[in-house]
Amino acid sequence: MSFPPATLPDPATKRSPSLLSHLVLVNLAVLGIAFLITFGLLDGYLRGKLWEDLDSELQTHVMVLTTEIDRISPTPTRRDWARLLEQFGLAHGIAHSIFQLLDGEGHLLAGSEPLHWQDLTSSVTGLAGLELYAFRWETQDLEGRIVRLLYYRLSEDHILRVGLDTVELRRQIHQSRLIFVVGALTTMILTVGFSFLNTRKAIQGVRAVTRKAQSIRGRNQLGEQVELPTGFRETDELAGTFNEMQGRIRRLVQNLKMVMDHFAHDLKTPITRLRGLGEERVRRGSGDLEFGAAVVGECDRIMVLLESLLEITSADSGLHPWRHERFDWAAEVAEGCELFRPAIEGKGLDLRLNLPETQHIQGDARALQRIVANLIENAIKYTERGWIEVTLTATAEGARLQVTDSGIGIAETDVDRVFEPFFRVDQSRSGGGHGLGLSYCKAVLQAMGGQIRCEPQPEGGTRFTVEVPSHTAPKSP
Repeated sequence: MSFPPATLPDPATKRSPSLLSHLVLVNLAVLGIAFLITFGLLDGYLRGKLWEDLDSELQTHVMVLTTEIDRISPTPTRRDWARLLEQFGLAHGIAHSIFQLLDGEGHLLAGSEPLHWQDLTSSVTGLAGLELYAFRWETQDLEGRIVRLLYYRLSEDHILRVGLDTVELRRQIHQSRLIFVVGALTTMILTVGFSFLNTRKAIQGVRAVTRKAQSIRGRNQLGEQVELPTGFRETDELAGTFNEMQGRIRRLVQNLKMVMDHFAHDLKTPITRLRGLGEERVRRGSGDLEFGAAVVGECDRIMVLLESLLEITSADSGLHPWRHERFDWAAEVAEGCELFRPAIEGKGLDLRLNLPETQHIQGDARALQRIVANLIENAIKYTERGWIEVTLTATAEGARLQVTDSGIGIAETDVDRVFEPFFRVDQSRSGGGHGLGLSYCKAVLQAMGGQIRCEPQPEGGTRFTVEVPSHTAPKSP
């Protein structure tokens, strides 16, 4: 039973965003939108309120002026107006406010000191339609100074104009915006920070389950479980369900292995008896010798097939008791190549060896020897002319073995399937074997924490690359 890598994508290759970044970005986006809406509403309300207060202040000035002039004289002269308007201008600041009396056509009759209001139009048109005791507001831009003006008709011949500089209003609006932005940014930073910490803590249970699943995928450790509690009820439930599933899978794999072991052993007994009968007939020379030899050969073939299936199942299940020893893999590879040299030279092929003097690793020497034998045997089988090259190099993690041939090669579409049990790339290539050699190599290497790759060569032929860590033996289940 194998666990294909496709069931659990490598986090380094998947393109989907992480749950942590997604939740933080969503919180940030929601906060940003909420703050923008709030800022727009508050800013609009504040600006409207400040302008309303400014207009109310202008109306108050007008009412006070009219009350004062009535108190001074029932028929005020132009001089009375000039004196009163100058007093108001000085009292409220000549740079900040202006008070003027216009005639019915909008021409200036009297007013406060206009030193800071030189650009203010002294003659205003369009005031003929202003009704008696009616107000009219106006906003003017005096070289960057925004001023608010109020016109009030006292009589047919007199119009009162009062103006205030909006610099203070604009300063208040600017300060309120700055305070809001600073407060919003501070709130967003604190909220996102706490959201990040809380979210990271909340998904620790999910990450624990993921790490265990990756460990199982990489090392076939069916006995590993997620530690409880994870910190939250939901992730505890997820981890508990995962642990329960792990236990059931482990029991199913053990039962399956037990069934297959019993089946294989039960099958071995009659096959062994049948082989013995064939050998006895051949040895005695009685009966059909060709038939007896065929029986022995087929029995041997079935026994090899059963042994291979059992070893692949044991490696895939993570239940195989691997040996752990330190040995020189370079010497083992060289010895394996020498064993196959007669077969290689018999086909007229050139054997190229690129091996270091020594390459020590720790692992199951017998299993790795069989992997080397399978790769070289495949290269011999599918190479009719040219060469076979065996290269062993050291890597940062351990060692890399490459077996390259100049044979008929493998199609790109079949690269991922060559490691499937019983898969044959092309029936025309069938010679000996059962299509289990590469399946065995992949199952064993995955169980040991290594990997194997198949790479068709541009000029023809195939290269198999085996990556083996320095310490290949996983913990026995």
